[in-house]
Amino acid sequence: CILVPRFTAESYAKLLIKYRCNLIAGVPTLYEALLRLPKMKDADLSCLKGVYSGGDSLSVELKKRFDKFLYDHHAVVQVREGYGTTACVTASCLTPSHMAKETLQTHADGLTWVHTGDLGFMDADGFVYFKQRIKRMIVTSGYNVYPSQLENVFDAHELVQMSCVIGVPDPLKMQKVKAFIMLKPGVPADQNTKDTLMAYAKKNIAKYALPYDIEFRSELPKTLVGKVAYRVLEEEELARQQAQAAVNA
Repeated sequence: CILVPRFTAESYAKLLIKYRCNLIAGVPTLYEALLRLPKMKDADLSCLKGVYSGGDSLSVELKKRFDKFLYDHHAVVQVREGYGTTACVTASCLTPSHMAKETLQTHADGLTWVHTGDLGFMDADGFVYFKQRIKRMIVTSGYNVYPSQLENVFDAHELVQMSCVIGVPDPLKMQKVKAFIMLKPGVPADQNTKDTLMAYAKKNIAKYALPYDIEFRSELPKTLVGKVAYRVLEEEELARQQAQAAVNA
């Protein structure tokens, strides 16, 4: 077990190559970062016996890209998605014995259920699929729009490295959809690229869910554990709206 005192994608890659790890785990943005690191270009990953992704939804396109990367670097495994909550692994703290607000809730059927706040489904073969957090949903003109579905569409485009879709407050629609996109290296962040992606979106996304705007970013904000910090983008947009309102007033 290799401990990483201060995590960066670079330090992770260095340790992976140095110690020839057998098992690695990370959030999707870690694997996206590894794809871009020059240090990983000639890495021999034949040592890997397991590669696991969790903590956030892994897009289909990112999985395809990283699986190909593994194959091209002599690994005989592919990315396997996992799901769990910290509470299900071990206890890091305890609530007082005389009171509790826990995720455990007893339903009318007499069974006790764990309310995770996550949205998913089980198919006919018993495979469980995690889609996203329930709260991460955009309501626009009465329609429910799930950001991860739109992100999967944008991530599939050859010009896109990674995307993040958020809801922006709107007085008429309640919320409107906006996409933040990190382009692949060398792709110009200009109006022509934006027009290309908007035309692509119109062909692959329902009209009510189309982004009203696409904003290019050289990097997307991340949480401490490496997830895309979509709330940071939401807060930035809200602050921008408030500043504009103040100017108009």
